[in-house]
Order: sequence, then structure tokens, then C-alpha cells
Amino acid sequence: MNIKDVLGRIELYTNCDELTLKRIEYLLKEFKPEKEVEIQIIERHIIERKQPKSKGGTTKYIPTKPIYQFAAEYSELNNVDLSTFKVRNRSRAVIEKKRDFCTAAYKAGYLYASIGTFLKMHHSSIINLIKDADLELNSK
Repeated sequence: MNIKDVLGRIELYTNCDELTLKRIEYLLKEFKPEKEVEIQIIERHIIERKQPKSKGGTTKYIPTKPIYQFAAEYSELNNVDLSTFKVRNRSRAVIEKKRDFCTAAYKAGYLYASIGTFLKMHHSSIINLIKDADLELNSK
């Protein structure tokens, strides 16, 4: 795998800007591995993983696609504009859409921090949105 392939994957799976990608490219050109490094390609869908019985034996979902790709699919399936997720608006309609998106992303396996980074919100705000969704669901 050459440097262009690695940079392409970094660009695909992260939201790095051009300057960061150029810095990474410079570091990769200077990097001299001692051994041949094997890179394993993960499929681009959500994988189910069983945890050991000592940890409760629950199923945990591990996302393998970037959150912006998940958001695009979510907005397409639910007929929601992506820009409504990122708007700083405290109206009830916008908050409900954000809450629904955060809940879906968390259930798909994304971390609070990655959801918060995508929405430009603090991860504790994401936690509160998801808890509010659970409380509203339980109260009905």
C-alpha cells in the first residue's frame, strides 16, 4: 500500500482538513518501518461483536464507516436535511431532530465524542439528548 492509498483512507474515514493531510503525508514520507506492516481492511458496514459473559454478554455494535456517511444515510432515509443537525437553534423541532439522530447514531455504535464532534456540540450535551430520548420513550 502506498502513501496515496493511506492518505485516501485517512481522508475517507476522518474529517481532516488539507493542512493536516499534508502534514501526515510529510510524516509518512519520512517514516521508515523496520518490518513490513500488514494493513487489514475492514468491511464498510456495522459489525456485531459479542462481549464475554463476564461483561454481561451483550452485543456491541462497532461502526466501520465514518459518522458523516452514517448521517448522510440517516438523512436520506428519514427525509431530514443534514444542515438541520448542525444548526445552533433551540427550537423544539430542531432539538427533536438532533435527539433522534443522536439516539440512532449511538445505537449504531458511535461514541458520544464522535457524535458531538460531527454536530459541533460537547459530548455531555449528546449524553443529555440521548437520556432525554430514553426518558420520553419510557414515559409513553
